[in-house]
Amino acid sequence: MKQKGQNQISIGLRHRHLKLREPNVFIEAKQKMSREEMILWLYSILSVQPITLEGKESNLEELIKAEKPFKAVARVNLRSLAKYIGEKRQLSSKATYRHFDYLREVILKLVEKVVFEIPKEPYKKVLEEFGFSYLVKRYHLDNEKLKAIGVATIEKAELWEDGVIVYFTEYVAPLIVQFKKWFTTYHLDEIIELESRYSLILYRIARENLGLKREEFTIPLEELKWRFDTRLKGNEIKAKILNPAIEEINKKTSVRIEVEPIRRGRGGKIVAYRFKVKEIPRPKPHGELSLIFDQQEFKKKLEELLKELANDLSTEDEPVNYQELAYALLRFERVNPAVAIWFLLHYPKGEARFFAWKHISLTERDPSIKHPDRFLKSLIQAPKEEYSWLLDQRVKDLVPSLLEEIAKELIEERQKRQKAQELYREIISYVRLLPLAGKREFALLVEEDDIKEFLNRLVENLDIPKLEEILQKTKELYERYKDEIDDWLL
Repeated sequence: MKQKGQNQISIGLRHRHLKLREPNVFIEAKQKMSREEMILWLYSILSVQPITLEGKESNLEELIKAEKPFKAVARVNLRSLAKYIGEKRQLSSKATYRHFDYLREVILKLVEKVVFEIPKEPYKKVLEEFGFSYLVKRYHLDNEKLKAIGVATIEKAELWEDGVIVYFTEYVAPLIVQFKKWFTTYHLDEIIELESRYSLILYRIARENLGLKREEFTIPLEELKWRFDTRLKGNEIKAKILNPAIEEINKKTSVRIEVEPIRRGRGGKIVAYRFKVKEIPRPKPHGELSLIFDQQEFKKKLEELLKELANDLSTEDEPVNYQELAYALLRFERVNPAVAIWFLLHYPKGEARFFAWKHISLTERDPSIKHPDRFLKSLIQAPKEEYSWLLDQRVKDLVPSLLEEIAKELIEERQKRQKAQELYREIISYVRLLPLAGKREFALLVEEDDIKEFLNRLVENLDIPKLEEILQKTKELYERYKDEIDDWLL
């Protein structure tokens, strides 16, 4: 999934317990998005870059200095998000792939769709505070008659193999290219757990107030109806929106919410709702799983496991070091390396692990096994809790990149050896065609009688510069004797 002059889409879930951020001005706006649209909105603004109105990459400071309006772009790895959601919901590979297609459809529905109605004053305040005062006039925010702006967030979306490249409108870009202040942070795993659109809206409101150190706040009824984009009456809002949303939030997230109506007048008409919010501590990863937040420590732990397993997989005829094992694990295309390590650790030390490795290799090659990881896990009837951390999705995402670091020297050496062997074969192919006089000249050139032995030494020593030099001279010899060679071939 590459575009000219651009790297592959890089936003993903690897290496971290992902947090999302959103400017408060959007939380306080009228919400016109579905649940899935909200999730993708939050996920896509995780990392954006400013671009000119013509679509060229640009520097934010230069744009502000030149007082130019601008847009923004984000490269969003939807396949990674779909994989994460599939893991949490224990979806099959096929269902996860369908969900990836569904997420792409949702992004397309957001193109040019007005999803926020933002009050003028907070929008104007943020622009001025962030250094975009010159945009106030462009957007008519100094007009007293203007009350709010209907904002379409996405102007265009390009579909790629792993996800989308999202182009944000100029009305949204100034608010999402930098997060100086007035923004709220969420945990992706909590956002995904919430099934209701109303739950997501209320969760974001609660998170905003917790970030502002407000554990109690009041929202007038009309403003609440406006934010939820509903025409329900006071009591109906509590019964049909607030109560179900609060129940789901309290059950599935680290936020706790209580609500009570505020009544006025003789009939006790509801005019507002008072909310009390607090956050309970999120469970922290324990044991080995906590190491994923310190990659160097995690790498050390992984190396220790590889050294132990490499020793068990070695034989007198074929010793295996831990870098070679890392390289072998990386070559698996269907079995996740972390699952393979987990599977090996469940067998007794020694020869049993050698046969367990053979079993993994057969599983990798057997096309009749549709879900190799799931199949290997099903073979272990009594999984050990001490190794369960290896099956955590964050670990499964992280392990391949660490294996690449561990096997880096070996990979580079093998790449050099492959290059040296290719050069050797190419040189020999030319030498074979040379006439006797040409072969003698070549022998004098390299100052060796046994040409193959000489070249083999260069390959063994990985002397690629020397091999490249000899190849060039061999080509020159070939060109010199080309007519004679052509006559001989005829």
